[in-house]
Amino acid sequence: MQFGHMKLVTRAFLLLVGLCGAVQAVSGSPPAGNETTRNVWGEIVEKPRYGGTVTLAITVDYQHTDPWFNWNGTYTASPVLEKLGIGDWSIPRSRYAFNSGFVPIDVIKPHLAESWEMPDPKTIIFRIRKGIHWQDKSPVNGREFDAYDVAMSLRRVMGTGEFEALGPSPYAHMVKSAMLESAEATDKWTVVVKVRQPSLLSLSAIYWQSWEGAWIAPREVIQQYGDHRDWRHLVGTGPFILTDHVEGTSWTYRRNPDYWYKDERFPGMELPFIDELRVVVIPDRASQIAALRSGKIDVLTGLTIEEARAIKRSNPEILIHYSPGGGVNRDSTMQVSRPPFNDLRVRKAMQKAINLKEIARYYYFGQATSEPYGLGGPTVVEQGFDAGPHDWPEEVREGYRYDPRAARQLLTEAGYPDGFKFTYDAIPGADIDLMQLYKHYWAQIGVEAEINVLSSAAAGYNQAYKGDFDMTVIGMRANNYTPLGRLRSFMSGETENFGQWSDPEYDRLAEIAYAATDMDDFNAAVGRASTYYASQHITLANAYPDSIVAVQPWIKGGYWGQIATGGGGMIFTIWSRFWVDQTMKE
Repeated sequence: MQFGHMKLVTRAFLLLVGLCGAVQAVSGSPPAGNETTRNVWGEIVEKPRYGGTVTLAITVDYQHTDPWFNWNGTYTASPVLEKLGIGDWSIPRSRYAFNSGFVPIDVIKPHLAESWEMPDPKTIIFRIRKGIHWQDKSPVNGREFDAYDVAMSLRRVMGTGEFEALGPSPYAHMVKSAMLESAEATDKWTVVVKVRQPSLLSLSAIYWQSWEGAWIAPREVIQQYGDHRDWRHLVGTGPFILTDHVEGTSWTYRRNPDYWYKDERFPGMELPFIDELRVVVIPDRASQIAALRSGKIDVLTGLTIEEARAIKRSNPEILIHYSPGGGVNRDSTMQVSRPPFNDLRVRKAMQKAINLKEIARYYYFGQATSEPYGLGGPTVVEQGFDAGPHDWPEEVREGYRYDPRAARQLLTEAGYPDGFKFTYDAIPGADIDLMQLYKHYWAQIGVEAEINVLSSAAAGYNQAYKGDFDMTVIGMRANNYTPLGRLRSFMSGETENFGQWSDPEYDRLAEIAYAATDMDDFNAAVGRASTYYASQHITLANAYPDSIVAVQPWIKGGYWGQIATGGGGMIFTIWSRFWVDQTMKE
């Protein structure tokens, strides 16, 4: 282990010299001469300004604009479509910081719905907000939004009513878990939803939390085109209108001049503040950083600590923000339906060969936790919606302790005393350095990994959905989103069960969770299922890094890496809440 250890130590030392301490954004009074206002918390702050463009970078182009067909459409549609509920942006950040995609139900308030009620545990009645209009695009042409749109959208995602032949979206796990029986508009402003599961769980799924299943689309688009995968057919009630997509290059959204919603922090101020949101495709990380340094993009997320420190050295004016436990867990999925990974002893050996403490300390320079997690990440566990590693029994925790000698013994017991070879598939933009480090760890126990970088992210996901891999960097472990969806992802036969894991005990535990009649029972049941999942080592656990983002100084409104205005992939929606200081940018 000397080579890998020294490489990590050297990397840490070179970057720490002259750069002591974490980089933090400095806040203070608004710049002299800027117009100020009082926000909802009573603070005197810089008054929001209208106009300008915010430009973001993504590594790969998204394929379409319909969430029914997977998360690609969730991202692209999120500035345009809306949901029945949304996170309350006016709450103190000490209560909830919006630093993950998991937004608890007590932070959600009515949005497209004006209110809801539950006359019995399996019925939810939504009162639809009046006066909201669809964007002025054909074939909807600014028609008023109503309950018939809501009912149609819910039936479509679940494959009921007129969509029975189509079947449910294979990706809308949370709504599927609600077991929607019917969604009917009893009049223009009332939707009655019947479910086969307790309504608190169903509510969180269909009200705001489902990535693919909670978005509301106009019925004319579905009736005329069948879906809205084509970006030209995307029509919503949201803050932005999608005006252009150049394949492989960019997505452009313009301000919706008729948007109905106001910013909660600044009562009466219309949203969005910016005129344009541009999302540009820059596959190479070095090119993204160069674009940030030159001011061509305004925000860069998912930074490593060495990238952040290098940016701060070259461009001290750029703000760097750290969010503990909010990063992306670089997990990997093993194909458990065939040898060698169909043997739990092999999977456990692969985990025990990895030194999580060393990775957290040297690879992430201490900006990470070395604790493994199950289905939910640190934010979900902190909110009490999943069991964390400290809740696991000793025999489960033992499976994550670094012990290469024990790992070799497990391989011998499984019939691989001399190790084995396998292919480790990556997608463009994957953390190849981390994969190389894993490869070095595994070499110490006689396992040889051949790293294979695929042609595109689409190729990687298509391969993952088919289960056509030995091990892939595409994994679902320990993310900071609701366990409602992640719980189902690992049930037998599910589309996103990439490792093709089929375990009756896990299925049983998941079904118990979905049958819970209140949230406390649900959370406890999720914890049991998550702990069992962790014991089976379907996906590798990595150290969980902090989220690090770089932000240009002209981006105003307090952006420091917040992820979404609500649960379930409301990712780009958040850019309706920030603004641009044009004088600084110019």
